[in-house]
Amino acid sequence: MCSSDLDMITANLYSSLLTGLADLLCKVLAPGGILIASGMMEDEKEAVIDAFFAAGLNCDDILSEDIWVGGLFTGLPQG
Repeated sequence: MCSSDLDMITANLYSSLLTGLADLLCKVLAPGGILIASGMMEDEKEAVIDAFFAAGLNCDDILSEDIWVGGLFTGLPQG
């Protein structure tokens, strides 16, 4: 569950770092906050999406350009 007060986080990191930091990023993201994650490759996106989902974030959108992928994730509203 996400539980801090940052309304928005941007993270342009390799997928291994994104997956490894998913819990920490979720902890510092405010409930209902936005996380924009990029720097992952097309064949790695499912692992990143799964890691953020397990940490408590929803994947709202995925954008791709060539082999690069970015995702828009939101924290679940507190309640």
